[in-house]
Amino acid sequence: LQVIDLEEKKRATADNLSGGMRQLLAIGCALVHNPSVLFLDEPTRGLDPVHRQQIWNLLYDLSNEGKTIFVTTHYMDEAERCTEVGFIENGRLLAKASPRALKASFRAHLLEIDVEPLMPALVRLRDMPEVLGVSLRSGSLRLYAPEAEQLIARWRENWPFPDIRLLGERWIEPDMEDVFTAYSQGYDGVLKRSDS
Repeated sequence: LQVIDLEEKKRATADNLSGGMRQLLAIGCALVHNPSVLFLDEPTRGLDPVHRQQIWNLLYDLSNEGKTIFVTTHYMDEAERCTEVGFIENGRLLAKASPRALKASFRAHLLEIDVEPLMPALVRLRDMPEVLGVSLRSGSLRLYAPEAEQLIARWRENWPFPDIRLLGERWIEPDMEDVFTAYSQGYDGVLKRSDS
């Protein structure tokens, strides 16, 4: 209970604990026999940010004690915290490396644009043959295109959608969500190498 920071709840039953505390308790139960390897399936799913951070702090402490920890997660910010990440889809390993190496697997920066109206632009850009994919991120559109430099140069001279305004563009570093999207959607044109 001390390791998982639940000493003050030692008299409570598990069904009276919050979701985050129950997750901590489950990890504590897994630690009772002091394993050198832990497998945790989405230990932070459905938790608030405070409990998510509490669990990750515990995982860091366990890792620093020399334990090997395998974690499944759908949260790419959590994948970023790991020393090595493997992307699995439909039982197939798409890629495996450090987060830094995975992000470096992009051939170039990604193009992010601001447009108005947003949703019609997203639909039309997805239909363009030179654009492999488009994702919506915080009110902007992120484009996965092998020749993004030439594409934006053409658009600066002749934007193809007169009823949609191009308000701005910028080059951004890919994050783990971009990496997963590129691998899982087969956007090999934006990656330095294809993994089969």
